[in-house]
Amino acid sequence: MALQRTRTSRPNGSTQSGGLTPKRSSSLKRFVGNAAAAALFAATATSAPAQYLMIGDSASGTSNPSGAARIMLFSEADGSLVDANFISNATSPYTFVTPKEVVQVGNEIWISDQVANAVFCFTATYDPPNSIYPVYIRTITGGMSNMRGLAQVGNRMYITNTGTAGGAPGNAILVYETSGAYVTSFTVAGSNPIDAAVLGGRLLISDLLNNNMRLYETDGTFFGLFRDNSASGNIRSAQQVAVFPTGPSGADEVWAAGGGGATASGVYRYDAAGAQVAFYNVSLGLKGVHVLGNGDVLFTDQTASAATTGNVRKFTPGVSGVTTMLASGTAAGTGIVPQFISRFTPGPPSPTNPYGAGTFEPGFNQVGVLAGTSTLLTVTATPGTTPASTGLGVNADLSAFGGSASQAFDPQGNNVFTYTLDVPVTQTGGNYNILLSISDAQSRVGAGNLRMTVVGAPPAGYALEVEPNDTKGTSQVIALSPGTGIWGVTTGTSTTTPGIASSDNFLVTVPAAPPGIYLNSLVLTTPGSTGHTGTIRGLTQTAGVINAGTDAAVQTSGLITVPARMSQWYGFGKQEQLHYRVTGTGAPATGAEYLATFQSQPVTPTVIPVNFGTNTDTTISISRTGANTQTLDFWVYDADYEPVPSGGYEGTTTFTRTLAPGAYYLALSNTNVANNQPTPADSPNRASAVLDYPNAILNSTPGTVTGTPLNMNVFISHAGGTHTLEVGKTNSFEIMWFKFYVGSPQDPQVDASADPNPVIASDTPIPGGGSTVLSAAITPGNNPPSTGIRVFADLQTLGGASNFELPRAFGETYATTLTIGAGFTPGTYSIPLTATDAQGRSNSESASLTVLAAPPAGSVLEVEPNDFKSYATPAMLASGQGVYGYSTGNIPASLNSDNPDYFHIQTAAAVPAIYRHRMILSTSGIAGHTGVLRGLRQTDGVISPTIDSAFQTSMDASSPPRFNQWYGFGRQEMMYYRVYGNGSTTQEYLSTLESERVAPVVVPGTIPTGTITISRGVLNVSSLDMWLYDAALEPIAEGGNQGNGQLTRTLPAGTYFLAVSDVNTANDQPSPPDSASRGSDVLEFPGAIANSSTVGGIDMSMTIEFAGGTAHAGGSKAGPFDIVWYQFTLADGAFCPADFNGDGGVDGSDVEAFFRAWENGYPTADVNLDGGIDGSDVEAFFLAWEAGGC
Repeated sequence: MALQRTRTSRPNGSTQSGGLTPKRSSSLKRFVGNAAAAALFAATATSAPAQYLMIGDSASGTSNPSGAARIMLFSEADGSLVDANFISNATSPYTFVTPKEVVQVGNEIWISDQVANAVFCFTATYDPPNSIYPVYIRTITGGMSNMRGLAQVGNRMYITNTGTAGGAPGNAILVYETSGAYVTSFTVAGSNPIDAAVLGGRLLISDLLNNNMRLYETDGTFFGLFRDNSASGNIRSAQQVAVFPTGPSGADEVWAAGGGGATASGVYRYDAAGAQVAFYNVSLGLKGVHVLGNGDVLFTDQTASAATTGNVRKFTPGVSGVTTMLASGTAAGTGIVPQFISRFTPGPPSPTNPYGAGTFEPGFNQVGVLAGTSTLLTVTATPGTTPASTGLGVNADLSAFGGSASQAFDPQGNNVFTYTLDVPVTQTGGNYNILLSISDAQSRVGAGNLRMTVVGAPPAGYALEVEPNDTKGTSQVIALSPGTGIWGVTTGTSTTTPGIASSDNFLVTVPAAPPGIYLNSLVLTTPGSTGHTGTIRGLTQTAGVINAGTDAAVQTSGLITVPARMSQWYGFGKQEQLHYRVTGTGAPATGAEYLATFQSQPVTPTVIPVNFGTNTDTTISISRTGANTQTLDFWVYDADYEPVPSGGYEGTTTFTRTLAPGAYYLALSNTNVANNQPTPADSPNRASAVLDYPNAILNSTPGTVTGTPLNMNVFISHAGGTHTLEVGKTNSFEIMWFKFYVGSPQDPQVDASADPNPVIASDTPIPGGGSTVLSAAITPGNNPPSTGIRVFADLQTLGGASNFELPRAFGETYATTLTIGAGFTPGTYSIPLTATDAQGRSNSESASLTVLAAPPAGSVLEVEPNDFKSYATPAMLASGQGVYGYSTGNIPASLNSDNPDYFHIQTAAAVPAIYRHRMILSTSGIAGHTGVLRGLRQTDGVISPTIDSAFQTSMDASSPPRFNQWYGFGRQEMMYYRVYGNGSTTQEYLSTLESERVAPVVVPGTIPTGTITISRGVLNVSSLDMWLYDAALEPIAEGGNQGNGQLTRTLPAGTYFLAVSDVNTANDQPSPPDSASRGSDVLEFPGAIANSSTVGGIDMSMTIEFAGGTAHAGGSKAGPFDIVWYQFTLADGAFCPADFNGDGGVDGSDVEAFFRAWENGYPTADVNLDGGIDGSDVEAFFLAWEAGGC
């Protein structure tokens, strides 16, 4: 209704407004216009007289006479202004910002400040004639935010709190001792508790936004709803509530200020049961209400939208009109913003106890102290008054942390005290109220409190977040494994300022796993109030171009996922990485630590039972079915879980690609499905965010589909027709995985073999004989892959079953052991093997097995691998024994029969002499093996100990064929021997050692000691290679020569042996410096000498020149690899032909030897050294012989 106002003069500048008709409930009409009722109202309202009323003024700056926020004083009797600046603002030690409610607490005044988040305490003294005014005592702060109302029950104060700054608990009631010590807090229902009053010993809480009024026990237990104001016509924007004995017979009634709405703004009056008694629509924007001693009702309002246009007014219940006691337009009230109203009865100055308030140093996360670390506790003591405290001391009860119940703090000066607290690692996380005891030299003890937040130590395996990590660029690198996670604290979303209010960013790496599809998730939980959000970050994309360096939310967790606050993605066991961010919503909602727990589980794709296309036509198309109205988003991956180039799509049309034959995976969902690939050019939508790194893919659509799954059916068209793929999405962020095959099916492949092969027929196990392992290595079929593989062998050719099943040996290899006894006929056998799979496919291959005859007794069997010297099979042989093996090639390291066989031959010991050793190759099959004596390379007379060389190679045309030979001296000389075959040598080889003693040709006569020159005889035209040996058959140092045709050396007396043949003849000695050729190969071991030339039937006669004559010796190289051996003797004195056979004596054997040489025309018969063999040589011989010597 329209209000008509008139103004008349009033004391203290007040005016009277008329024309206001109070609204009232029908049950209370008796109060209106009833003088007796008014008298009763006044009598009950003044039953507890008070002198003054205190009202906070939250105006600031220069808008009011005080220049800042203040506390005003009014008369409790009639509401007149007493002192506009009862307590004015100051710069120190207190500064009012928005003083909301002022109450008297014994001999103190407590002022709640909504914006300063503090309670300011003053003495309850006021005697202006004697210049006595309130004196500042202390400030109570910490753990409170956006707090307004105050109520006292006994020795405890109850403060309404709404904010969360500084660790405050949000919508709650804070409980303090009247000494100023914090006790506890409890949460209240509603959305904005604004004031508290005491009704029947319980707390009555008004709610600014919810409007309902609730009753709580003083311990925080909810008692019940006092007033449900949800319906229209009830209070709106409830402000102050107060209890007065204004009901019948002095019964308590509740008076409330309602500040919202033109018709709902006013004073509400309820009985003690919550029934509305009356409503007085006196003004707009009411804040405070109080029943005066004279029965009038004083209220404060804010009548305009401006923040500094308020009034203090009053009205008389049942009487129209409003009287303004202090208005914004008056000198004292310019720009005032009056708040709640409460009584004040000043008292004489009285002592106050000292007080203390403490703080702690937060840990790394700037919200609390991490269990297991230390923190500095700091207490600022406020001295007591009347008189002022001296000798202050601070003690604290630290028993909750395993410390002393009365721990003394260290003074730091200026009434500041500190103590370093070690918080046990086992300390439970949460808020702790440390009680303080402040004492002074005046024997007073005051209280205080230090509120501290402990953040519990993270569980084992959880990585602690480390600031700064507020952006992707500063992401903390975290390696996760299932059951571990991330632990941190955040109360905000800032990406510019590191700290508690900043976002927490992590570069997450998951562990390696066997190739496959894995569903990975991070689920946020907290021991405190929920409210954290997890996002998986990525990059923006514009028209298919990924914008490097950007930051976009690709997936955001929510409450509707199962479990709540879950982020999830898919990987392939390739240690994928992605950026993960956690944000908060303010303290205390997200003031407690969060845990992001990582889990991973394998995903089994659905196999599509149709091969798409053929090997020649592999084009497929994917499109929505008619019932599918979703925007498709998918990617195609190859068999190695790599995205197919341009294999993605986002839109509602058709996707067409030509794929190579093989296996593929389809990751299908609705938009947005993202990996790190740009959206292909033919995709209708090309602007969705993507991930930063490869090997991960996710869907960003939240929401659990209840009831019928979301229809995601698609058609897949190909050369063979169209397949309908029925797909239903049921979970948030879900991607449906399918495996499909492109191209024609592939049969399994069989690789059949036997090992050893060949195998020696034997009834007893021997190396390489008695049994062989028949195996089949299977390459499974493809498109689709083989399952249920079985392998069968037809063993009929070996006398076995026709359908013998081979057991699986390992992997996809199937094997069985076949016994090859002595009764098997040597030869080659074909064994068919067939592989089948559960897909109805099969394939066959035959294994070729060669059976060899048993070797002769005493033979040494080759042992593979022996295709290099270092793997040579040792063979100690006597004459008549040999080595036995199988070779069809000369390819070292082939690991099959194509490789050569090396043997380390050692001959048997024999009496010292010259022996010729031969290894003679034979076979029961087609001849063709080759034997090689191996040696070492020589360069310029320097032997290389590591370069293997072929010294002597056997020949087919020799007699006997395919033999190798060397010479030794009965000292168990050694030799590397190599045998290799060819494609026709499909049977075993046997190389038998044949050893025989060699008699040297004796040079006639005794040659005088000194320098001798050994040269070719007249008929010897070969390029010679020779070596001198001493009487013990040891090579004389540098006693060889190759290519010069002569050797000159100075030798002492003794018997010598000359090994001579054509090139190359070598032992293990390097060629001497005077040798014409110094690059021929040599043997590897001492005690042996060999020739590599295949030439035979050549003259090897030699002469030995000495001082005073020449000795002749005749000999010839009969066959390949032969060496001619000569024996001669050097002694002091002249050459003596009488000892023709050189045995040291002169007798008939010399005559016999001479005539044998003379009759055959041997050069040794030229006794008189005249170059011819005739009668003069007979005469010269007998002259010396008859003389008994020379």
